[in-house]
Amino acid sequence: MQIDHKCAYAPCECMISSEQEYCSESCRYNDTRVGARVTEEECDCGHDGCAEEAQDAAGGVT
Repeated sequence: MQIDHKCAYAPCECMISSEQEYCSESCRYNDTRVGARVTEEECDCGHDGCAEEAQDAAGGVT
């Protein structure tokens, strides 16, 4: 399994394998729900890289 592209959910920063489209069900749900405002949302997939990005954006530890 080769890690070669970013999760399809725009706010998510996770890198995933070519067999996957999303890194989690959370990203799949958020990307496909009606009325999602991607530019205003943060990723809540729970993976380490995204948790650090959300914390930095909120003024957390850098």
